[in-house]
Amino acid sequence: MNATPTGHSAKASASTAVLGILALVAIVAAVFVWNRLSDTKTTLADTQAQLQQSTAQSAQLQKDLDAAKAKGVDLQKQLDATKAQSAEFQSGLDQAQRHGGELERQLGEAKSLASRLQMQLESQSARAASFQVQASDAQRSITDTQQQLDQARAIVTRLQQQADQAKAQIADLQSKLQAAQAQISDMQIKAKKK
Repeated sequence: MNATPTGHSAKASASTAVLGILALVAIVAAVFVWNRLSDTKTTLADTQAQLQQSTAQSAQLQKDLDAAKAKGVDLQKQLDATKAQSAEFQSGLDQAQRHGGELERQLGEAKSLASRLQMQLESQSARAASFQVQASDAQRSITDTQQQLDQARAIVTRLQQQADQAKAQIADLQSKLQAAQAQISDMQIKAKKK
């Protein structure tokens, strides 16, 4: 009869020890989960901040591309003005050559802009690869940037075509000028013979 209380006491002590260990494990697990949750929140906040920065950069790129597009329109207007002025052979030729040089310079700037946009796109693509799990919106930013890069490349292509057209017009004006000079020379020779 005396053995029974002792057995119960031993079982109670063992149960208390097990419960204590389980409680300690639960506390450790809770601390671990809390730390993981805190790290996840910190990572998410960092990702959102980087995503906002990426969005701001994309907006700036869009502004730059719009400015490049407006510059392309201005260049087209200048080229049209050059065509109208090229009716006066020598003075028109000189002015067309100056405009052609300016178009070449601006074409170089546009290509440089496209190159910078390409590097920025690659940089954003690399960052977006690490953000993908935490923020799917970064993918849309990459898509927008790719579209902007395509637009910049299209502007470069149009500027190249405009520069080629300006060169062709300069060559045509040169040919016309030479023909006019030859005609004047013939007329002078005929006038001397008379």
